[in-house]
Amino acid sequence: MNPTTSVGFVPPKLSEEERAARLKEMQMDAELHEEQRWKRLKKAEDNDAREATQAVRSSGRNFLDAVQTSVYGAGKGGSSTIEESVRRRTHYLQGRSEAGESNAFRR
Repeated sequence: MNPTTSVGFVPPKLSEEERAARLKEMQMDAELHEEQRWKRLKKAEDNDAREATQAVRSSGRNFLDAVQTSVYGAGKGGSSTIEESVRRRTHYLQGRSEAGESNAFRR
């Protein structure tokens, strides 16, 4: 026994023209769907490629930032900028140069 007939649903009989029209409509819908699918895939592929290049660029930038902060001591609680690091060290630099000059004139 067919399950569709037990419920009482009987599909309507279509003429050849109606059947051909529905088949053509389904084929056009399928082609449109496939075209949209390919566009979405292409767009996703382009986005992935763009994100990959941005990740490479930003990882290079992050590497340089990390090296710069470690060189200038900002990574371990030191100065956060180069200017601050230079300003902090000027006291010691000036003290040494003045001490060196005063010793040059002693006899």
